[in-house]
Amino acid sequence: MAKETFEGQEFRTHNGLFVPQNTWRELHPTKAKLEDAVDTAKGAVAVVPYILAGAAALVVLAGQPNMAHATEPEAKPTPSHEVFAGTIVTEAGTDTIATYQHESGLSTNLELFNRMWTPEAELGGDPAHALDFGIRSPKFLDELLRGNATVSTNIVSLDDWRYTAFLEAFPVEGLTLRSGLLHDGVTEAVGGFLGGKFATPHLTIDLDTFYDGDQAGNPVGLHGFLAGNIPTKAGNLYLSVGGDLDSEVINTLTGWINPGGVGVFNRVSVDLENKAQSGQLLVANQSTYTKEKFDFKQHIYNATQMRSHGTQILDGWAPFTANYTKGFALAGSWDNSPETAGFELMAYLVPTEGVFLGIGAGDKIVKAVEEHQPFARAELYAKILGPLEAWGSVPIDLQTGEMKGIELYIGGAGSF
Repeated sequence: MAKETFEGQEFRTHNGLFVPQNTWRELHPTKAKLEDAVDTAKGAVAVVPYILAGAAALVVLAGQPNMAHATEPEAKPTPSHEVFAGTIVTEAGTDTIATYQHESGLSTNLELFNRMWTPEAELGGDPAHALDFGIRSPKFLDELLRGNATVSTNIVSLDDWRYTAFLEAFPVEGLTLRSGLLHDGVTEAVGGFLGGKFATPHLTIDLDTFYDGDQAGNPVGLHGFLAGNIPTKAGNLYLSVGGDLDSEVINTLTGWINPGGVGVFNRVSVDLENKAQSGQLLVANQSTYTKEKFDFKQHIYNATQMRSHGTQILDGWAPFTANYTKGFALAGSWDNSPETAGFELMAYLVPTEGVFLGIGAGDKIVKAVEEHQPFARAELYAKILGPLEAWGSVPIDLQTGEMKGIELYIGGAGSF
């Protein structure tokens, strides 16, 4: 009963002979009908998967929303403008700052000091009412250059003012060159500076050489720092040393960089001229310190980018100590000089984002009379409403029970 095809026509075997298909069906009508039934069943079974697939597709499509008149949701635009404003109130007066930053890199900072509650004898020559203004331009010339300028003035007497203007160049990745002019309206000193910064993931060099007419016998001034970042499997070891040639100050910064894990920050400063020392130590269980933050701290301590000549306004305000942890931190500070010595130990807890608590104690010693001035301190920070935030620091004299040196802050940041 073998089946063969020849010249387009099927043949079947009958008694050992090949006969046409039609002839075979006439000779074997029962077998032919049975064979037709089997072929029909096979065809029905073969179609079942396609029927099921089609039904499933109809069910899925029926459950989909009608997209005939729908439009894709619009992506939220990236904020182009960032603003911040805040005021700190102390027993000496108020300090208010307002900052603006554009996505292009343009930024401005304006800070107003009002020491209205400070006795004139305690001002130390500083104006009771002062204003600082700083501006950075966007990078231009194919992001090769950037301009910077700062102005500081006594609001009461506009003759008491100074300015700094400098240009930064970014010739290759990691390298910043800067050069500018200095002017002091009080001393009538005019000078200039030349400096630069080279930073890689493992090395940072940040230096300024300058002339401002007051070099303490040196032909030019020099300040800056050198830092190394040594990677290990558990974290990075940060080692840095810097200082200022004129003031004979040395600043060392060592630490353990381990974002999200245990981190350590340790600064020691030595003033050789005044025979004074100071330091700060912070240990956090969920540290947020990075190499960039350590470098920025050394930039602050060693006054690079001519911070000591008014450019500190470009950096804005420093974050709270508790911002360097997302959990718990211990922070200690100390100082020693021929006249006094002191220390303070604070414990910070960040129970949730937008809140932190701090509590601690310390002592100040007046060496000439061997007088101790122990105190305790409490801090509280919280987001209060929308972008608004508030912070308070309340020291208590443990001998008299008086609250001295209270500081209060309110401010907020936003973007649009």
